Amino acid sequence: MSSIIVRQILAGLYWVEIPAIGLRLQCGCPPDANKYLRAAGFIRAEAQGETGPNAILLADVVTNPYTQGWFPVNAAEFSVMQMLYLQGLIIPNHPNNTGKKPVLIGAAEEVARQMNYIYCGNYGLDSPEELLAAGMSAREAEAFWYVKKKFAFGTLHPITHLIEPVFLEGVAPVALADACQIERLRPNYFRISYAGESVEIHLQPQIFAPAYQLPQVCIPRSVALGILHMGEGDGWDEKRPCMGSALTFHDTYYLIDAGPHVLHNWQQAGKAIADIQAVFLTHAHDDHAIGLIQAINTGIRLPVYCGSVIKAAFVKKMSALMGVRSEEMERFFEFRLLAMQRWNLIAAANGATLEAMPCYSLHPIETHIYYFRYTDANGTVKIYGHLADILSEKGLQAMERDAPEQVCWLFDHIRTNYYMPADWKKIDIGGGATHGVAEDFIQDSTPVKIWAHLHRPLSATELQIGYARNFGDWDGYRV
Repeated sequence: MSSIIVRQILAGLYWVEIPAIGLRLQCGCPPDANKYLRAAGFIRAEAQGETGPNAILLADVVTNPYTQGWFPVNAAEFSVMQMLYLQGLIIPNHPNNTGKKPVLIGAAEEVARQMNYIYCGNYGLDSPEELLAAGMSAREAEAFWYVKKKFAFGTLHPITHLIEPVFLEGVAPVALADACQIERLRPNYFRISYAGESVEIHLQPQIFAPAYQLPQVCIPRSVALGILHMGEGDGWDEKRPCMGSALTFHDTYYLIDAGPHVLHNWQQAGKAIADIQAVFLTHAHDDHAIGLIQAINTGIRLPVYCGSVIKAAFVKKMSALMGVRSEEMERFFEFRLLAMQRWNLIAAANGATLEAMPCYSLHPIETHIYYFRYTDANGTVKIYGHLADILSEKGLQAMERDAPEQVCWLFDHIRTNYYMPADWKKIDIGGGATHGVAEDFIQDSTPVKIWAHLHRPLSATELQIGYARNFGDWDGYRV
């Protein structure tokens, strides 16, 4: 029996396991890599935490964002987050937290780029000065800095505290463990050897189809305000797209967030990227934003609506991923900044207006929720709330329990944002330490509450409080 187990999942993704030394190596890291591994059975839920890889071999990047047809070859954020949080490698007192860190293997430049991008995805803006420079007031920066440190278990650590880098330079073999080594034979060809055996891996980076299957659906026409449901899953759900919606306003279309494969999903609704008026961005985590980076491949410069703080966090993280200077991000996206906590006019048609209000939420990185207000010529008002990546009441109470007096204002402010009156709300109920729960919305007066951002079936209790939606379902208002 071979001591090295190897399975090909995609042309750019392999699983290599050496049980004798406990090595579980993910070779290749395209966007949504953890979903492909779940679909193939290599990530499973167990009593003390999920299984999965403990090391990643990055593909060699052979193009750059300024060349035609560029796409992100490696996007390791969620693969590393799965190890740190769902496997429990970083969680204090977790049985899987043995002090061993995820290992990131590859060319020095690419490893450094990925580690910088993962650091930005873990912490976002990493000082009060950065928060101020991004547009927060001194009062806001002090409060959000307190929250950021709470999410980080007290301290924002250097990325080498979270990840162990291993650099492959040239063709020289590099030791991974006793009697185990890896070598690059030539670009994107690798050999992994252990105890006299070896396997060769050829990574073929390309844009892969999603792990899930979607039906072909149609967007209703002649809808004054429509909410097309583009995804109710999260970054771990291999059967559904990540949480997102498309907002229709008199036959113009806006996306709310752009998770992995968003353009593929949009095509399943019969639309092309040219049909997108703009994208409203809630935050820079890959399950909400990597689709914007994938869209660079089309050559279209997408308009992106967000607050200045979200822009700063997105630019910092994604410029690191792409290997470009932060100022260069304006070449790829047209940023349209929104004023916080107030209505911003977005469009007008047929005597009606569409406005958007970004509101602060609490999450490990800078995050907004959105309310969209439709007002017709007769004064009829309809409001849709998109509450991606919120914090539960239990989480809010834990945050404010020991908070200094000068930051306590923030928590009731956040509660006010979450429970604003609306006609429809799509709500993150992913649970855990960084997401919402359905029970917090029992008293919310919104008549249609739609649950999203989870990778499990809805419970009977959740379905008594709110509703399920599937890809292609829609809610809205016809004149």
